[in-house]
Amino acid sequence: MQHIHTVPAFDHAIDSFELFLTEQGQSGNVLWIFRENITWHGGKFFVKFPLSEENRSLVAQLYKRGCERGLGVLIDMFCLVSSQPCCYIWLPQNERDAELALLAGLKLSAPSKPQVAQPVFSDALWRFHTWLGRRSGAERWLDRLPRRNQEH
Repeated sequence: MQHIHTVPAFDHAIDSFELFLTEQGQSGNVLWIFRENITWHGGKFFVKFPLSEENRSLVAQLYKRGCERGLGVLIDMFCLVSSQPCCYIWLPQNERDAELALLAGLKLSAPSKPQVAQPVFSDALWRFHTWLGRRSGAERWLDRLPRRNQEH
């Protein structure tokens, strides 16, 4: 039995999320990240900059896909970079995922004590950080973040 949850239009959802973040004491100036934009090793997060201008339109597409599937949509803040929230959209794979995430429509989330990530502007340094991340094996839990080419 599938439960269809209605969610607001994308622009309204983003406005609500930005307001939610400011109410949590964060900047409403959101940076959208995907799995390819972040790595982790040695107890620190690293985010590749500059982020693609295309990220927001990809987030809008992902949001639309989540609305069409009817299982709910989570908009979440993952970390901070220079006091700006790095955020993502998560879609459940199935009804069980939605239940485990307590999704019923649109859910907005932000950690009370967000991790601070270090921006990385150098391509060579980014390759080094991602190599260390893969080598540590500890970054697998970052797979919750959607990939830019995600096809659910």
